[in-house]
Amino acid sequence: MTQALNKKLLAIGGVGLAAAAIAFGLGFDRAAAGAIAGSLVGMFNCYLLHAAASQKSEDDQPKSLAVNLFLRSLMRMGISMIALLVALRFGVEFLIGALAGILSETATYTGDAVRLMLKRWR
Repeated sequence: MTQALNKKLLAIGGVGLAAAAIAFGLGFDRAAAGAIAGSLVGMFNCYLLHAAASQKSEDDQPKSLAVNLFLRSLMRMGISMIALLVALRFGVEFLIGALAGILSETATYTGDAVRLMLKRWR
């Protein structure tokens, strides 16, 4: 794994743990457990996208990279949907926590975008 991927996975885990700590502090133990489980799904989804983006294609065509990224994105969406359906078996509170954990990946991407915009404005 690359250093950039390691940093991204740590950031996703940190956001997931922060969500879990907030939920636990408010007295929602099952939501905290769901946030931790969801952040693991978010980390796996991030790894899948990074693996697809860094994978060398046999014909080195940008079109094949785009198709590969699209297919991985669909697979990530399917994994998230399955994870949320499984989380529902543990109750609504766990489901909401799992959703927060899965969205921790999106929160880190949003943070990256804001950081790039601020860097560009300077």
